[in-house]
Amino acid sequence: HGVSSRFFNPEGQMTRAEFATIISLALGLKEPTQSIKFKDVQKGDWFYQSVQRAASAGLISGKTSNQFYPYDRITREEAGALVMRALRYRGVPVPGSSSLVFADADEISRWAINEVQSATTAGIISGYAQGKARLFKPKGKITRAEGAVMINRMLGLVEQETGN
Repeated sequence: HGVSSRFFNPEGQMTRAEFATIISLALGLKEPTQSIKFKDVQKGDWFYQSVQRAASAGLISGKTSNQFYPYDRITREEAGALVMRALRYRGVPVPGSSSLVFADADEISRWAINEVQSATTAGIISGYAQGKARLFKPKGKITRAEGAVMINRMLGLVEQETGN
């Protein structure tokens, strides 16, 4: 897999590092105010600055206290949470929601439930139709195309709120 096929294959799954980098660039995050130490994010890595900026801004955290797992495929609940944190970071009012409409809502991790509710209410995510039910598939990996849609919707909300 060369770089071009990795980035131009919309059905390919997105990594945690890729998603964090796109969010970091889309928001124009500044240099980190503090150094974030993830054992698996080194200065020579192409995503180093973006991960540092997103972590410093409070948008991302590691899967453990000192590991980010940049090459893991990002899950739908992780991406939803990151997008909602990014909206809050930019000062966009984030709607709350009292219930989830997904048939598989009980599979969403406790730490992600509020973020997924807000992302659904904000129109960032809509889930998958399966018969009469809608599924979120929280542990499912997002494709690059799905990631692009989520980020585009996020930027639309940021632009609507801030005018730029």
